[in-house]
Amino acid sequence: MTDTEMTRKHPEKQFWDELEDVHAVMLGLLCNRDHMQPMAPFADPENGKVWFFSRKSNDLVTECGAECTAHFTFVADHNNYYASAKGRLRRSGNVDKVEEYWSPVVAAWYEHGKDDPDIALMELTLEDAAMWSTTGNALKFGWEIAKANIRDEKQPDLGERNRVVFTRAA
Repeated sequence: MTDTEMTRKHPEKQFWDELEDVHAVMLGLLCNRDHMQPMAPFADPENGKVWFFSRKSNDLVTECGAECTAHFTFVADHNNYYASAKGRLRRSGNVDKVEEYWSPVVAAWYEHGKDDPDIALMELTLEDAAMWSTTGNALKFGWEIAKANIRDEKQPDLGERNRVVFTRAA
């Protein structure tokens, strides 16, 4: 099944599959005016959550308070898939998730390992997402642009767009 077919027929599955393959997303808060920042996501599709390790001093941690709406975007490594999602972000004390997602990459950021007093585990419960996919085919792109320029009423068909509302969101 092509990326565009997956976007049309199985957008939620595709979203999680693509998210699990990216190394960083751009994460920000809707409750402040700060810029989004790169963060490493840990996908938890069974629970409709994305987890992030951060430092207690990071503005994402200090600004979100108990809980606020956050949003993130990413582009898949193959550059034919784009997504934007939002949900409720809160600081979590879930030590099981720290254990589950701990790795040498995460450890590199914390001098005292899993017990580092500056670790802040962030839990994002997803509410909805929008996604776009393209074929990535240069010939199809050229053909669609040419058709659109010949026919005034036709815009180029360059891919699919879909939206998902996550049912597990609390």
